[in-house]
Amino acid sequence: MGRRRPRRFIKEEEIKRKQAMKESQWKEIWAHFSSAYGFGITLLSGMIIGFLIGHYIDVWLHTGVMFTLGFVSLGIYISFDIFIREIMKKKDK
Repeated sequence: MGRRRPRRFIKEEEIKRKQAMKESQWKEIWAHFSSAYGFGITLLSGMIIGFLIGHYIDVWLHTGVMFTLGFVSLGIYISFDIFIREIMKKKDK
């Protein structure tokens, strides 16, 4: 007959397995968090850059807020486009 492992060794293996499972869960949580954080930063930066470009064109041409709204909308659109492309890349992996 084969040798039986002591109970203490079995418990240590079980603890290591549970710790490895917790680590993989944390990695998954952080991956989702970084994706959401990246989208927020991309959206915010697109809006800020669009606002600045639009504002300076409006000041230069004396057109009110026409270019500001247009460039902010363009920044939001580009941010969503970038985010969707990133999701599609991750989905393909």
